[in-house]
Amino acid sequence: MPNTFIHGYKGKFLIGSTDFAVTDFNLDWEVDADDITHTGAGGSQVVLDGVERFEGTITFIYDTTNKPTVAPQQLKPRTFAVAHLKPDGTDDFSATVLCSKFSFKSGPKAGAVAVTVNVKSSSAITYPVS
Repeated sequence: MPNTFIHGYKGKFLIGSTDFAVTDFNLDWEVDADDITHTGAGGSQVVLDGVERFEGTITFIYDTTNKPTVAPQQLKPRTFAVAHLKPDGTDDFSATVLCSKFSFKSGPKAGAVAVTVNVKSSSAITYPVS
């Protein structure tokens, strides 16, 4: 059976009900693994399962209809948002995130401004189950 590859072009970044269409996301999903190796472990490492989180960046284009810098959207550091990332267009990885940094970059085309926001999860992560 041939592989079916995912495209990673779908995602939503929500402030309240305002939807900012994601153009790019780069997230690390991890869990703490505290090393509690002890002398009775017979030479093997022993780790303790810890806190699950994701953090990284989400990029979208500044949309004059849904400006990310005016109420009610008010995207600024200390804002909480909901990120829905759909790597295959359907499966939904989501969590409430804290926006810790915003970067604005003009593009090569007139009027295009990319907004990149650094995010850290601040709730349980919801992900698809097979």
